[in-house]
Amino acid sequence: MRKILVVENDRISRDLASAVLTKGGYDVVCARDGEEALEVAPELGADLVLMDVGLPGIDGIEVVETLHHDRRTQDTPVLIWSALVLSADVERAWKAGCAAYLAKPVSARELLQSVDAVFGVSRKRVTL
Repeated sequence: MRKILVVENDRISRDLASAVLTKGGYDVVCARDGEEALEVAPELGADLVLMDVGLPGIDGIEVVETLHHDRRTQDTPVLIWSALVLSADVERAWKAGCAAYLAKPVSARELLQSVDAVFGVSRKRVTL
């Protein structure tokens, strides 16, 4: 089972993402902020990080840059999901090495399909 680290400071969004991805067959671990993500990620061995940008303390893009400079996490793809959708925010995410950028609000179906796409998974039907 593939592991996903969900990094989101909003409890409702974090719980929603966790529930959707778990129902989609993924093993999900959550972090509430950038500091916690940087503690958990190297030991977790996640196959993907789902990262919010607007985090307290270290923002999501800074976390991505740090993860990509750590040999243990440098190859882990990061899917950004954020309400910050200005071109400068998106460009900053691409420069940091993100695999995809998903704009909030996002439906449960779109979230699962976006994560599946990173892994090259195709589902005939998505039941959520």
